[in-house]
Amino acid sequence: MVWLAQWFELSRGEDGHNVRTMEGLRDLAIFLVFLVQYATLIAPWVSETSILLALSEAIHDIGNTGVDLFFVLSGYLIYGSLISREQTFGHFMARRIRRIYPAFLVVFATYIVLSFIFVAESKIPSDPFRGALYLL
Repeated sequence: MVWLAQWFELSRGEDGHNVRTMEGLRDLAIFLVFLVQYATLIAPWVSETSILLALSEAIHDIGNTGVDLFFVLSGYLIYGSLISREQTFGHFMARRIRRIYPAFLVVFATYIVLSFIFVAESKIPSDPFRGALYLL
């Protein structure tokens, strides 16, 4: 499991310690963002007179603070990680690409496959040039 911790950089810095409390708070912010997205997605199916509507609106309002909190904490933690050790911009970008792009490519490929399966729901333009430009 050590290789997994190194690959995903679960410990940062020379002493191997993260700011765990702040990362836990960032996890809470991620959960609040999820609640905003969930409340937004269920809104069309909630009755106007339902107590569930009031609950989803409250969840949405509370969850909006999670977006701000997430960006503030992420900026602080990423900046702290960058200044704590000597590294070049190219090395930093290579690490970011290695960590982020595999998940991005899986989601992007799933989007493309589902766009061809559910053509009526596809947002990809039917014109080949415009479709390629859209995907690019």
